[in-house]
Amino acid sequence: FQSLKTACDDNFEGSDLIKPRKLPNPIMASCQHRALHQELLFCHRRCLLPRVKPELMHVLEHRQRERHEQAELARHPPSDLEVKLRMRQQRIQCELEEKRREENLRNTPEFVRVRGTLKHLQEHNVLSNCTFEHQESMALLYKVKLLYFVVLLKGGVRK
Repeated sequence: FQSLKTACDDNFEGSDLIKPRKLPNPIMASCQHRALHQELLFCHRRCLLPRVKPELMHVLEHRQRERHEQAELARHPPSDLEVKLRMRQQRIQCELEEKRREENLRNTPEFVRVRGTLKHLQEHNVLSNCTFEHQESMALLYKVKLLYFVVLLKGGVRK
């Protein structure tokens, strides 16, 4: 068998026939594959874990996941129950944040608490810690209070 193979090779070398070449693999020739292979070699040389994905791969996967979720939401809008549950979860989360803030205020020294009692600082803190819907309602409430005080200062409320 070996002698037959070498005899065929000798026949190809002497003749003017075109020798068949192996076709290039399009995956191996791609830029992404080369960059990934280069990064693997670099990680291997530096003894980094090869299982840890590079930051670029994490970002790409995150974007793909977000696109997939947005497409899924576009196909199937959330039901009323899901909307109510999401609003309830946001309200509970806001209440927990307020409790944590109050606990932090109790643990702070008195001079810091006195400074924090100023109205505009307190309103600003509440607005920055809550969800967007809650922020809008708190901002509206704050504006109504300001208008009421302005009316009281100018001459009072007439009934």
